[in-house]
Amino acid sequence: MRTFVFCRSSRFAGLFAAAILCGAGATTAQPVKVGQTPSPGRPPALKVFREPPKAAKPPGVRFVPANQRIIINRQALAAAAESSYLKKFTAEFLKRCTNKAVGCAIAAVGPHGMWSEGAAGDARRAPDSSPRKLTANDKITMASVSKVFTGTALQKLLDEKGISVDRKIGPYLLKHWKRSSAVDNMTFRQLLTHTSGLKCDGITYDQLKSCLASAQPSPSPWEYRNENFALMRILIPQINGMSAATLKPMVDADLAGNSGWISASHASLYRQYVNNKVFTPAGLPLMHCKPTDALPALSYKSATANKWDFSKVGPGDPWGDMSESCGSQGWFLSAHQMAQTMSAIMTPGKVLPAPVLEAMKKDNLAIYFGDNGDGLQSWNHGGYHPAEWNKGEINTLIIHFNNGVSVGVIINSPYGQGSTGGDYFGDLIASIKAAG
Repeated sequence: MRTFVFCRSSRFAGLFAAAILCGAGATTAQPVKVGQTPSPGRPPALKVFREPPKAAKPPGVRFVPANQRIIINRQALAAAAESSYLKKFTAEFLKRCTNKAVGCAIAAVGPHGMWSEGAAGDARRAPDSSPRKLTANDKITMASVSKVFTGTALQKLLDEKGISVDRKIGPYLLKHWKRSSAVDNMTFRQLLTHTSGLKCDGITYDQLKSCLASAQPSPSPWEYRNENFALMRILIPQINGMSAATLKPMVDADLAGNSGWISASHASLYRQYVNNKVFTPAGLPLMHCKPTDALPALSYKSATANKWDFSKVGPGDPWGDMSESCGSQGWFLSAHQMAQTMSAIMTPGKVLPAPVLEAMKKDNLAIYFGDNGDGLQSWNHGGYHPAEWNKGEINTLIIHFNNGVSVGVIINSPYGQGSTGGDYFGDLIASIKAAG
């Protein structure tokens, strides 16, 4: 027996809306008669009859047979629109970056969980062995994008321990390190915003220890310095807690001139914390500060007089093991993993509590706000190891837009064409705007 449904025209505007909404709520079980109170759980706006009561039919109402009803899943529609948008965005960026680099990869994830990713160019090429194309799953050094992961981990830890970002760092430094009161008076906020005034010549354990012994930093306007975040590799294990019994033999060895044990221990504890508190909540496997792929993607530079002529390149740079100097640089992720991590960091409660995340975004703590015009805003951090100082060049970018899209970008060479340098960030912004 057929079931008929009617909705009052005063409540739903239009026959199409009535068909959608009535179809979604109608059922053949336990029909309700005119004037009868609906059973628990049945929407009061719907009344179901075995046959349409001719006398009860209100004017302007049309009965829609079940096989003619249209039900729209709004979430599925939104996901489909998001998927289309992301595909246009990534395709546009790959079109713009093709022939401007040895290789470029992009991955983007939207707020409904839809993905689009791709790559153009090479991960490995002559003169290196095993040439192959780059993919969005190729891991490579993040350079300074690592600061986002380190800074996020520090803010997470401070919140867990009830420590303000405006607290002075002195009580949390290694007690046997010699240092001035100016060093002790630096705050976590100043480290996170590059306003500490600290200036060192390196980021290893020994270089930081030596630097702090003579440094006289004073709060300053913004000045980008790697040591601000390298020092977090020491601070995170100290804040998280190390027993005196565990620490003492390492300190004794360090005072005797052997810093290897304490350096490796703090670096290991730092990596463990970042994995546990940042990468694991983002759904990533155990991440490292060194190449782990059998034939890793490499970074290249031109072997010609023209920096942007990639017809001939030198041997690629694998970047090597940065496990003990990780913090301001050194993590190895793919473009996909970058986008996945950024999406998690920017989702309140997934990595950071909502108030901590809001402060991070508002105060530029380990990340930078950008107004890209036309209502498009972003929070991002780039990474860069220049060709002039290395066997190859790496450019990386992690970015989250105010439309909910998170993106990871990897470019494994200088970026440009002909005799002119390119602007990959500008190309990215133009691409997402072009996608609609």
